[in-house]
Amino acid sequence: MAIPVFPTLSKKPASIIPIPENSGLATDMSDGYVVSRARFTRSRLTFSVTYTALPYLDLEKIQDFYRETIYGEAMVFNWINSDPNSKYYNQTFIVRMIELGEPSFTHPFWWNVNFKVVQV
Repeated sequence: MAIPVFPTLSKKPASIIPIPENSGLATDMSDGYVVSRARFTRSRLTFSVTYTALPYLDLEKIQDFYRETIYGEAMVFNWINSDPNSKYYNQTFIVRMIELGEPSFTHPFWWNVNFKVVQV
């Protein structure tokens, strides 16, 4: 089975914020020192994606993709970073959607929506 691809929307995101995962592990010792080490050799990225003034059809595409294609967090999919200001611009990531925020109504026919995806 092929990996699903995030749907193409009519607008680019207002913001895509990459958040690196903390790949370290620290333990407090009884004498007050802290011992730390790397837990992983790779630090995954979480991307917080926000769309503003999105048409309702695009909002439905995102919600349908979440509900009917990837089944919430259950499946991974290909996602392309479309932020031209990011060093990850046009890079394709295999991700899971870990959060789909509640859409907010801005004015007639336009919605704001945000979600988070994390590298697998």
